[in-house]
Amino acid sequence: MRRWFRQLIRNSFFQVGAGLFIIMVLGGFIVMYLESGPITEKETPFWWAIVTMTTVGYGDFAPSTPEGRFFAVFIMFAGIALV
Repeated sequence: MRRWFRQLIRNSFFQVGAGLFIIMVLGGFIVMYLESGPITEKETPFWWAIVTMTTVGYGDFAPSTPEGRFFAVFIMFAGIALV
């Protein structure tokens, strides 16, 4: 089991996938904290985070505060770097 886990951790595909997942989850929670309105409802902040990381957004949801927009730039660069 330890050997399998060590191999998994060293796998670059797993590392990128885990990084994307962690940024999506943290990004969703931070957007929920920074923003208000429809972008913070249900699973929308996590959807926004993953879409922003991979395609720089559809435009269906967008942050409206300066803090949220600054954070969106961070999410964009993090997603581009990982993908």
